[in-house]
Amino acid sequence: MCGIFAIFNSTLSEAELRKLMITCSSTLRHRGPDWSGYNMLPSPDGKTFSGMAHERLAIMDPDSGAQPFTSKDGNITIAANGEIYNYKELYASEAKEYEPQTGSDCEILLPLFAKYGSTPPLADKLRGMFSFVLHDASTNTFTAVRDHVGITPLYIGYGNDGSIWFSSEMKAIVKHCVSLQQFPPGHMFVNGEFVRWYKPKYIVSETPIGGPLPTTPYNASALREAFTNSVIRRMMSDVPWGVLLSGGLDSSLVASIASRHIKRKVFGGYLYFHKCPNKREFQEETVDKLSRLYMYDCLRCNKSMSAWGVEPRVPFLDADFLDLAMSLDPKEKMIHTKNVKPEDKRIEKWAVRKAFDTPDDPYLPDEILWRQKEQFSDGVGYGWVDSLRDAAEAEVSDILFAQASKRFPHNTP
Repeated sequence: MCGIFAIFNSTLSEAELRKLMITCSSTLRHRGPDWSGYNMLPSPDGKTFSGMAHERLAIMDPDSGAQPFTSKDGNITIAANGEIYNYKELYASEAKEYEPQTGSDCEILLPLFAKYGSTPPLADKLRGMFSFVLHDASTNTFTAVRDHVGITPLYIGYGNDGSIWFSSEMKAIVKHCVSLQQFPPGHMFVNGEFVRWYKPKYIVSETPIGGPLPTTPYNASALREAFTNSVIRRMMSDVPWGVLLSGGLDSSLVASIASRHIKRKVFGGYLYFHKCPNKREFQEETVDKLSRLYMYDCLRCNKSMSAWGVEPRVPFLDADFLDLAMSLDPKEKMIHTKNVKPEDKRIEKWAVRKAFDTPDDPYLPDEILWRQKEQFSDGVGYGWVDSLRDAAEAEVSDILFAQASKRFPHNTP
């Protein structure tokens, strides 16, 4: 992961803006300790100025992939954060005549923008995790894009002089903007407006609650192939990498697949899904949690690792894998343990377990593949959790807890 920062249409002088931009961008240096770069952008009227900066964590082409990128004619400038795993395929299919100047995966954005401009295909063609800002000097316009579910962080802020700010972390812009927000996942910012480019059928905003449910039948081999491809994509790197292995099903499968090729929520994996009454509520709960990942899980994962100059990659959020998984009939992913025949029982994440239950060529031992999931907090010991609960109950009375919304009006506990 890198850090990106940009200011557009500021009324500060060019010298003042350059100084401010370098100062603000430096607060993101933990995300990109390998290189710091910035570009001041052309001003058409000499009254407002713009610029963008990049703090680089060198993953692909460490020696020559510094950003921001600028097109050969000098018109297009781009600062990007993330990884575009299918960049080689895109060069072959979308930019055959383009001659890359670096080995960076993100340079593909230059010819893609030349071909598609600020339209949805610019983002929809990409497979990976990304957020980027670009400026077109020929039209004096700028565009910002965030990946399909918000794996990479991006914030947008508005200055009191009409300027618009972008940053990978809020800390870089919070003191300078009169208002700011998380940049919505799956959107582009074009001509001052948000445009949704990611439109899968399962997104709640696109399919009203109560609409048709997915009906695709379960296909173990298709699911296995999709997830295997997702893991392989994320092995793309010019520097050493590793696997975060908790010992649970998901990370064990990732490690198993990765080891073969060196030479969670989507499947109702959490224990509260046991209480889901029917497949419609299962589907709607899954969609709701997936739509909010960028606010919690993705944010925590990205920031906790980027704080130490480490890039996290999340194969379960691969766009192609999600499209397949979310198209399955929800009943195929539900947990069935009560009032069913023994042969019909299904524990949590049955769909994933079954897909990788290949006795002739096993990915994992059965005792790992089919054991019940433990909640991560329980892994440290039930006694420790109980002691925390007892301490909380001693400090917070029922009367005090009933008034929580007054003290915490947002995200009330």
